[in-house]
Amino acid sequence: VRFGSLRCFLFLPHLFLEMRRRWYTRIVLFQCLLLSKDPTSTI
Repeated sequence: VRFGSLRCFLFLPHLFLEMRRRWYTRIVLFQCLLLSKDPTSTI
Protein backbone atom coordinates (compact mmCIF):
# COMPACT_ATOMS: atom_id res chain seq x y z
CA VAL A 1 0.00 0.00 0.00
CA ARG A 2 1.42 3.34 -1.06
CA PHE A 3 1.80 6.00 1.64
CA GLY A 4 -0.40 8.42 -0.29
CA SER A 5 -3.25 5.93 -0.55
CA LEU A 6 -2.89 4.92 3.09
CA ARG A 7 -2.87 8.55 4.19
CA CYS A 8 -6.04 9.23 2.21
CA PHE A 9 -7.72 6.18 3.72
CA LEU A 10 -6.81 7.19 7.26
CA PHE A 11 -7.93 10.78 6.67
CA LEU A 12 -11.34 9.89 5.19
CA PRO A 13 -13.29 10.17 8.48
CA HIS A 14 -11.50 13.43 9.28
CA LEU A 15 -12.16 14.79 5.81
CA PHE A 16 -15.88 14.09 6.06
CA LEU A 17 -16.01 16.07 9.31
CA GLU A 18 -13.85 18.90 7.97
CA MET A 19 -15.88 19.10 4.76
CA ARG A 20 -18.59 20.83 6.76
CA ARG A 21 -16.25 23.71 7.52
CA ARG A 22 -13.42 23.60 4.98
CA TRP A 23 -14.07 23.65 1.24
CA TYR A 24 -10.55 22.57 0.27
CA THR A 25 -11.10 19.09 1.69
CA ARG A 26 -13.12 18.40 -1.46
CA ILE A 27 -9.96 19.00 -3.47
CA VAL A 28 -8.06 16.55 -1.26
CA LEU A 29 -10.76 13.92 -1.74
CA PHE A 30 -10.63 14.52 -5.49
CA GLN A 31 -6.85 14.04 -5.42
CA CYS A 32 -7.36 10.80 -3.50
CA LEU A 33 -9.74 9.59 -6.19
CA LEU A 34 -7.23 10.49 -8.88
CA LEU A 35 -4.51 8.70 -6.89
CA SER A 36 -6.60 5.53 -6.72
CA LYS A 37 -7.10 5.68 -10.50
CA ASP A 38 -3.46 6.54 -11.22
CA PRO A 39 -1.07 4.63 -8.90
CA THR A 40 1.92 6.47 -10.38
CA SER A 41 0.67 9.86 -9.22
CA THR A 42 1.49 11.35 -5.83
CA ILE A 43 -0.13 13.99 -3.66
